Amino acid sequence: MQKLSYRDRIIVLVVLVILIIVVGVMLLIKPKFEDISAAEGELSTVQAQWDELDGKIKQVDSIKERVQKKYNESVEIGSLFVDIKRAYTLERFIQEYIDKNGIYINTNASFSDPSVVELTPYTLEWETLDYPIGQSANLSSDETSESENTSGESEETEEENQSLPCGTITIDYNATRAGLMQFMQDIKDSGKSIEIKSISINNNTYNTFPEAVLSGDMTINVYYAQMISDVDIGKEIEATEPQQ
Repeated sequence: MQKLSYRDRIIVLVVLVILIIVVGVMLLIKPKFEDISAAEGELSTVQAQWDELDGKIKQVDSIKERVQKKYNESVEIGSLFVDIKRAYTLERFIQEYIDKNGIYINTNASFSDPSVVELTPYTLEWETLDYPIGQSANLSSDETSESENTSGESEETEEENQSLPCGTITIDYNATRAGLMQFMQDIKDSGKSIEIKSISINNNTYNTFPEAVLSGDMTINVYYAQMISDVDIGKEIEATEPQQ
């Protein structure tokens, strides 16, 4: 076989190098570029998901703060009410106030099981007093007077009626005037939703002396509400996170 000249050998070497480069690009570099391109696409998708999750994470603190605020408000409102009680537990509940102030049950006492009652907003109504002497004493203009009289005859709230469980206590009592007054004050100071619906004093026992013994009847309503349960906001959020 004829030997290749120096020039031919150079050409062969160049061709071989070019072939090696082409084969290397086709077999090694091109797939890597394709892998890099696919990875960049996945990176864009993952980055978008990360940005979305990061935005939600940044909202967690503000959400926790709002939820905690509402929870605290609910607990505060709930503290005004009494846990739901049956008739026999309602009797034990009010007994504390009765015994403390020397309220004696005369002949009758009844304690009801809870039942749902409708609460209606208060409506304030009054009659405008219009009489000649009063008109003469009013030195302001007639228009101002008419406006005050018109706007001052009634005031009604816009709130909707609400329903709550309620237990009713009815007793006829004997108590000193001082004890009866302190009993009503203790009910007020309890901060609970206890309403003295009605109270009467028999005419033959009415007396203004503190030690005077009074007798009569009273009806007390005790309003109940289910207490809100404790909540761990952090655990609640963790429980809602998707499992990986």
